[in-house]
Amino acid sequence: MDGKNTQKLSSSNDHIHSQKSKQLSALDHDYNVRNENLCVDCKDLLPYDGNSIQCELCDSWYCVPCSGMTHTFYQELLSEENNGNCIWYCNGCKKAIPGVRKVLNMVSLIKNSQDTMMVRIEKIESQLINIGPHSQLNTEFELDHAILDMKEREKRKNYVIIYNLPESNVESPEERKSHDDVLLKELCGSVKVNEIPTEITRLGVKSNTRSRPMRVVFENEQAKWKLLKNNHVFKDKIQTTPDYTYRQRQMNMKMKEEVAKRRVIDQTFTFKKLKEELYSKPKQIQIPEQPPRTNSPTNVQSAQSMRSRPENNVSPSQSPTIFSHNSSQSVKYDGTSSYEGANGQGAPLGRGSGKGTGRGPGRGRR
Repeated sequence: MDGKNTQKLSSSNDHIHSQKSKQLSALDHDYNVRNENLCVDCKDLLPYDGNSIQCELCDSWYCVPCSGMTHTFYQELLSEENNGNCIWYCNGCKKAIPGVRKVLNMVSLIKNSQDTMMVRIEKIESQLINIGPHSQLNTEFELDHAILDMKEREKRKNYVIIYNLPESNVESPEERKSHDDVLLKELCGSVKVNEIPTEITRLGVKSNTRSRPMRVVFENEQAKWKLLKNNHVFKDKIQTTPDYTYRQRQMNMKMKEEVAKRRVIDQTFTFKKLKEELYSKPKQIQIPEQPPRTNSPTNVQSAQSMRSRPENNVSPSQSPTIFSHNSSQSVKYDGTSSYEGANGQGAPLGRGSGKGTGRGPGRGRR
């Protein structure tokens, strides 16, 4: 009786062990190329009558008993009415399908991102191709315009434009000119500008409904700026401005638009503040000067102690004796930079007639 129980326990343990091994093999699924003639699970030859099935994902072949499907379901898969609408996955692929879906989604996102990046790269390349040949030409063109604008500013530095100054309606140009001379003389006299303009010109086409602007040329900039600074004194909406170039007028228009945008946020923002932002100079960092060194009592005492050391204050009686290599006589060092040899002539210490021989008192090879 005990032998039978032992045999039953061993058989049940073998069955449990086989079930666990099957579960582990299902989790650790191998996607390598398989032998199409062998069942992946039982390793037996597949029957030639067709009682086998292939996994749709890993292409592994299984016999029908190892696949775990019923004979009815197997016949349903093979039926013509199915028309490929029903597919079968092995246990390992069933567990891997959620991960495969995530990978496929990531691959799709990467592909879309790569396509978008390629479109942007192609667009940038096309822009570089179009800009490349003309970049240097555009730079030179802008530089020429800047130079011409600076020359034009220099030419107009003494020019003033006067707006809303009444214009005569007579037909004679001489009478209109004399009329403008009288008005301009009165205008300049009201602000005490005594310089006589060298040129007066009305700008634009004559109209009977409005007065054309007047361009006035002075001999110097002082008269021009004196007239401009007293613009608030004039009446009848008369205004004076410098004769700006085309680039300056375009810049002023952009600055006015910027001031209008800023005033939506800050009503106190002015044209002057914008100019300060655009033309302000960078702040200079000042390095503080180091205070001069003073002779403190401590420094004076240390200097005196250095001067009073024995090696710096050698008396002639205590001076060391220096022997010459080419003479039996000795000389004494008196604390100076020279010595007195046998011939009674002084020579600098360490400099003699020896030239690398090691025999003279000079710089020899030791």
